[in-house]
Amino acid sequence: MPNSPTWSDNLSVGKSHIDAQHKQLIILCARAAECASATSHEALKEFHDILNDLAVLTDKHFADEEDLLIKKRKSKPRGS
Repeated sequence: MPNSPTWSDNLSVGKSHIDAQHKQLIILCARAAECASATSHEALKEFHDILNDLAVLTDKHFADEEDLLIKKRKSKPRGS
């Protein structure tokens, strides 16, 4: 697919597990876009599977990012 998103190092946030999640989200989005244009029953099933995978990963990803923000806030000196 010509306009599929791809990972590049300029997207890195410097946290390897968050970057790995971002990479996986991009891969899943590209796969979903490919399936969305197909009409077969198999493609439709795969599309739904990908959407489920996206939901699970997105939930984990935002929980992980929130944990990082909480840890950062706790490590920040008071009054900053």
